Amino acid sequence: MEEYIGACLIIKTNKTTHIGRLHQISPEMNKMVVEVSGNLKEIELSEIDEVEILADDDSEIIQREQEKEKTKPKEETKKLVPVTHVSTEIYSRIIELSDTLFGPSRGEIVYSGARGVLHLFVNIFKFMDKKFVIYTGSGIFSEIAVVLGRISLLYGTEVTIIPTSKTQRIAKELFYYEANNGMVSNKRRDQPIVIIADTDVKEEMVKGAERVIFLGDYKNIEIPNKEVIFFGVPVRDPLEFTGNSILCDVGLSPKVLSKYNIRKYAPKLLQKIGKQ
Repeated sequence: MEEYIGACLIIKTNKTTHIGRLHQISPEMNKMVVEVSGNLKEIELSEIDEVEILADDDSEIIQREQEKEKTKPKEETKKLVPVTHVSTEIYSRIIELSDTLFGPSRGEIVYSGARGVLHLFVNIFKFMDKKFVIYTGSGIFSEIAVVLGRISLLYGTEVTIIPTSKTQRIAKELFYYEANNGMVSNKRRDQPIVIIADTDVKEEMVKGAERVIFLGDYKNIEIPNKEVIFFGVPVRDPLEFTGNSILCDVGLSPKVLSKYNIRKYAPKLLQKIGKQ
């Protein structure tokens, strides 16, 4: 490999991967010397599993990045810290970044959230034989709510949706919901299960309800049986909710969360409902 002295290499060993410029090779001593971030490093030839030669352009880019990393002050390095919740503005940015760059897409998040809630309804609460009324607004939690309504129809559940706003996305989901014989109304009747998403709660919406379930966000109201289901990341402090807080995993990439200095939530923070 002496002809490669001066070349930039990716050297994979059984322990780690080194990226640097080959400085010296000594077969008789069973080692090579590589310049990594300005420092010479000896690597045993017997430990090497694979060597890849980089093009000059790639090696220059990598060297520049290594120099930046080397000179970066330690105090500038962000450390991920656990947080209890994010603002709705940050949550919107997380969803947008996930949708446009890292995945999952907004549609996948919506369907993952709806399936997670359905899993909760079927296997934990066990009230698919009861009537639901769903109040929706204009955000992503409303999209989840409408999809939830549609897939709940597959269980023979009587679902009524009361939309307070119709965005293009909500209108599309409502179209599919109604195409599957889903009911849309402007007033609650006697449904014992009330689901609220992206809209203010009023007394007449929950009066006499057996259970109230908030999707994505919540308001503390005077009713004993209430839950809030967060999707991926809580948008309000779970500890301040006077009911039960549940975290539904929608598959957000750790790369998305790291962009906003958020550590993925451990199950011990909230009861966690996995994707189904």
